[in-house]
Amino acid sequence: MTTSKTISLRDALRSELDGHHANTEAAFELFDLTTRAGYTGFLRSHLLSLSTMKSVHAEPNVYGLDFRHLESEILQDLEALNAQPLLVSLETHIPTDPLGVTYVVSGSHFGSQFIRKKMRTSRDLPEDGCYRYLESSHLKNIWKNILPSLTAGYLRQENLASIKSAAETFLLFGLSAELIAGTTGKND
Repeated sequence: MTTSKTISLRDALRSELDGHHANTEAAFELFDLTTRAGYTGFLRSHLLSLSTMKSVHAEPNVYGLDFRHLESEILQDLEALNAQPLLVSLETHIPTDPLGVTYVVSGSHFGSQFIRKKMRTSRDLPEDGCYRYLESSHLKNIWKNILPSLTAGYLRQENLASIKSAAETFLLFGLSAELIAGTTGKND
């Protein structure tokens, strides 16, 4: 992708990352989110991704994304499910551009709303008490913080690093899902 005087960064991110987003969603389909085991795997994989990124990002980052806050929500959700986090490591390149990472992580709140609605029909999951991460207002607020950066002006050379980092963030989430699913099985 090159710079453009007609395309915003947000539009460029959407078009360039469509395949990466689809691949990550496919990886998360390894977890049946209507079951306790599937939801536990989903939470564990998100925890692995966020913990991996936290190792190189300031807390909170320039856009306000706070990895520790998100980790805390996931740990509380796992505790409510009587599940422990898995102590596995992920050896991969860690995305570093804060805007690219924040775009993917904070944008996930849209998917979380859809997932949460789907889970309401589950008879295997509690009605409430274990959905802090999915219902987090933190990600919604961070999305509002980055929106001006995504829509102001046109795609510039310095934005290409954000696109690359967003692609790497999607990859990291997908790899985490595959690793956790392979470690525990789909319904462990």
